[in-house]
Amino acid sequence: YAGKPLVQLTRAGQAANPIIIPVQRSFGPLNVVDVGFGWEQDSARLDLLFDGGLSLAGLEADVQGLSVGIPVKTITDLDKYVLNLQGLDISFRGGAVVIEGGLEKFAGPPISYMGSLVVQAAGFGITALGAYSLLPVTADPDGPTAPSLFVFGALQAPLGGVPAFFVTGVAAGFGVNRSVSIPPVGQVQDFPLLPGKFGSGTSLKEAMTRL
Repeated sequence: YAGKPLVQLTRAGQAANPIIIPVQRSFGPLNVVDVGFGWEQDSARLDLLFDGGLSLAGLEADVQGLSVGIPVKTITDLDKYVLNLQGLDISFRGGAVVIEGGLEKFAGPPISYMGSLVVQAAGFGITALGAYSLLPVTADPDGPTAPSLFVFGALQAPLGGVPAFFVTGVAAGFGVNRSVSIPPVGQVQDFPLLPGKFGSGTSLKEAMTRL
């Protein structure tokens, strides 16, 4: 009927979009926290939602806000499917090797993904931060975009050298369409990427807002 919604989701007699169903159960290595579905009226898109994780042989992976948008009018057109992820945590523990990492989505504009990774093994450790976003290249927010990427990492390990110059670690980074906001002299001690501060309680969002 003209003027009426194609689909309307309700729960307990009340309009609800999305509808989230708590599960809180494990099925073998798969842990399902909740599932759900939503409806995008303007694009006639069905969104399938999932929160949960996988645990297998020392590897643990958890996803938050994983969704797949299915265009019901053009279901065979894979280009119109929409994949979204709010957060991802991965960890692995095996013997002397420990790997922990995470990725989080920050609402824009522009929408950005920021993440961190820590690798520890016998005698060395690696810590890295990274961010990725699509930046508009014109004043029009719906116009063309360009990728922006930054990665900064530090290696802590006895790399060797003479007694007067013994290397215990190195740090490096690179960026594409991204620059570093250098602090004024009076705030250098608070810069999150300084040796001793980076990787030791450094807030991911705090570090990324300076890059």
